[in-house]
Amino acid sequence: MRRKLIVALLVVVGLAAVAGTAVAQDSDACDFPYETPNGEVIQEEPDTVAPGIASVSQTFWEMGINDNDAKEIVGLTTNSFYLEDTDGYDSLGNTLSGGYEEKVIDKNPDIVVNALFEPTGLENSLDDAGIDYVFLPQAGGFDDIKRNVRTVGRSIGECEAAEEVVNGMENTVSRVENAVQGRDKPVVMYGTPTDDPGQFDNFVPGNGTFKHGIITTAGGDNVYDRIGVDGGGASGSLEVRISGEQAVLALNEDPDWIVITEGASVPRNDLYNSTTAVQEDQILRVNTNYISQDAPRVTVPLERMARAFHPQAFEASGGGGGGGGGYIEEPEDEASEEVFTASVDSVEGTSRATFGNGYVEAVELGAEVEGDVTVETVDVGDGPGTPLRRFSVTVPEAARNEPGTVRVTVDGGTLNETGVSEDALLVVKTGGVPPLPLNTTVLDTDDGVTVVADTPGFSEFAVVASSAPVARAEATVEEDTVVLSASDSTDEYSEVVGYSWEVNGETHEGETVEVDGGNEATLTVTNDAGLTDSTTVSIPDVEDNGTETEGERTSGTVEDGDENGGANDGTDGGNTTDADDGADGEGMPGFTAVAVFTALAVAVLVRR
Repeated sequence: MRRKLIVALLVVVGLAAVAGTAVAQDSDACDFPYETPNGEVIQEEPDTVAPGIASVSQTFWEMGINDNDAKEIVGLTTNSFYLEDTDGYDSLGNTLSGGYEEKVIDKNPDIVVNALFEPTGLENSLDDAGIDYVFLPQAGGFDDIKRNVRTVGRSIGECEAAEEVVNGMENTVSRVENAVQGRDKPVVMYGTPTDDPGQFDNFVPGNGTFKHGIITTAGGDNVYDRIGVDGGGASGSLEVRISGEQAVLALNEDPDWIVITEGASVPRNDLYNSTTAVQEDQILRVNTNYISQDAPRVTVPLERMARAFHPQAFEASGGGGGGGGGYIEEPEDEASEEVFTASVDSVEGTSRATFGNGYVEAVELGAEVEGDVTVETVDVGDGPGTPLRRFSVTVPEAARNEPGTVRVTVDGGTLNETGVSEDALLVVKTGGVPPLPLNTTVLDTDDGVTVVADTPGFSEFAVVASSAPVARAEATVEEDTVVLSASDSTDEYSEVVGYSWEVNGETHEGETVEVDGGNEATLTVTNDAGLTDSTTVSIPDVEDNGTETEGERTSGTVEDGDENGGANDGTDGGNTTDADDGADGEGMPGFTAVAVFTALAVAVLVRR
């Protein structure tokens, strides 16, 4: 009869340093029966396994269990299917709310690896079914994650594979620590708390959480630690909800960097617009699953942050900067994120980095510099428009805010699969709010197209399909008021996110507005890629109680301002004209990530 395995590990508050010699597990010590730390016994090595949380699924993948003929993963939780090559796996639902218990018992695995906060009744149900299980605690740092990896490996008889994963984590952390040692620490805000939070807003990583450890190990200064926020829960490792007043206090610390997940956006208000992070376009997006799950791939956003916070540490010269900071070697290919580095060469009088792999062909710099250019490709995510490619470009510091060019390939298969016309392709600089459409040229190739875009600086980019929206305006009289409506405005690839009306020299915002009267109203609509269209409608006399529709139409993008955004050479932006990087308007719904958690326990489960 199988015995249950409950691992009650002590969660270490904070992030302990992981550099140094690993404590290896002798593969001969992976025999069964196995007496667990709390005295229970697993009689036989499991042949079939089931994850109960996404972080365990990720650990299985990193250990190669999905490719191990001697082990069978019987299914995956709903939030595990972001992993590569998951086609063909059955869904086990969600541990807390998605029918997991019934489905996993029906699969009858030899062992279930789940979270310590398992839903009420699951332990008894697994006991009754004769299924072994191990429950892992929430991690508060890299040491806790390594301990959980080793526990998983020992429990399923894969100690050697687990130790290889741990060694890989330690190597990444060590090289990051060595590179950023002694460098100035930028103030970093993870997430975008608000001064008027809703019920599920403003959960942030204080001191003692593994996200705090990622930020500090990457050479950053966690803004929440600066204002005295500690992790919650019995172990101090859980994210906590801060008040609106604390959010204002954190923003008043003037974060140098704001880190958000893919698809999220930064609010456009005075609190955020006044920060160094927004003003200097230092918004970093990281993989949602990797940053949210206490599992081995947390080292991917760790290194991504380090590269962003301290680009000089990645330059081929080795970078100085006190304390012996050095050059970081390129990581191996990590799932959907790929990193490529090329040295800057002088080609026909320009500084250029040419890449032999990946879809970014080349990056040309407007400044004469030496060093490396690093391109990181990530999942395309949502918006603006219909995204086909998404990537970040890290260049030597002297060239970061200088104009340059990016060349990106889009193969014919991608164009056919998405049904996108090459005439609609546009490169958008996505690091700022709102995004900046760039002057884009599309060149035909034997297998698709090459997209060439001029950029005023380097950060994050997306190749999208987007065309100018179509503004449609209607003016009607209701009693003594003129109602202006833009509800019939459309967009083929994107979302219309901004509506601006000019009436009698005054500006009104909104899809529908009310005015007292006037001769005509000019409507300008803006989509989530920054492209615009305008039309004019006559305003009927209030006494006529009539209806007027649009008249003259103009289209393009948000006009360039003298102080913000736009191409430096004065040419038209996008396939039309450049957008104002600091233009007024709402943020992009296409980039907004909506997080709905039914309770803090559910929030923790989703993250794991």
